[in-house]
Amino acid sequence: MSLAMKPGAMQLAVTPNRLLPSWVVSAALIASASAAWMAVSRLRAASRDHRGGRSPTSRVGNAAWGTVGVQMAAYELALSYAREREQFGRPIAGFQLMQDLLVKMLGNVTASLGMAVRNAQLLDAGDGSDAHSSLAKAFCASRMRETVAWARQLVGGNGILLGNGVARYFADAEALFSFEGTHEMNTLIVGKAVTGHSAFTR
Repeated sequence: MSLAMKPGAMQLAVTPNRLLPSWVVSAALIASASAAWMAVSRLRAASRDHRGGRSPTSRVGNAAWGTVGVQMAAYELALSYAREREQFGRPIAGFQLMQDLLVKMLGNVTASLGMAVRNAQLLDAGDGSDAHSSLAKAFCASRMRETVAWARQLVGGNGILLGNGVARYFADAEALFSFEGTHEMNTLIVGKAVTGHSAFTR
């Protein structure tokens, strides 16, 4: 499977009326149409959660999708900023350290997307579990924290201004990190599943 990318094709879609680019979905080993459908399905399911219509396992899985969305938005804003912001007579997108940050953000987005989609597939097939959803939430939330921090780093001092969207996603990430189970609790749920020993009791 080729992951070759065309120049200018590195921007991710975050608006509801745009599909995810095929190369990102290919990196996650899924079909683009399937990923887009699952994203909509998960978001619709999340709205039903507030009415008590879904299980805790599903809600934690949906929280993983939220962390993916924050990462995608932060990446897009950072990429757009890097293309437009000029220093020393050229866009900062051409500087090696800025590209390093963008590549690390993109890697986190792609890995998190793959895990969120796979967890959704397991839930839809009836094979999901608390451990699956907790692993997705814990992993994606940790990657989200890294991604928004790198985005804020890339935009420099502008990253703390409320008028800059990166600051918003940086704040949102802290809420999502604890939403639907803290990182520590989700870690212990997965730890019990893989070891057979509960750390909740002595």
